[in-house]
Amino acid sequence: MHAKDITFPELGKMLHWQFFHSLTVTLGISLIKLSVAFFLLRLVPGKAYKWFLYGMISKLPHTPKKLFTSSC
Repeated sequence: MHAKDITFPELGKMLHWQFFHSLTVTLGISLIKLSVAFFLLRLVPGKAYKWFLYGMISKLPHTPKKLFTSSC
């Protein structure tokens, strides 16, 4: 579908669903990151690596805010 073929009401509906789609994608990516971080916690050899992963896990809740304001 080309941009000139989309009417204004259709555009509003499309942007509405695009917003919910971006929320779902961001939630999915965040859950994957958490999953990988917790998996790596079981494999890392030293405390320094574990502290680094704990720091990354604690910083993760702030990531979606940055994604919505900068890249999306």
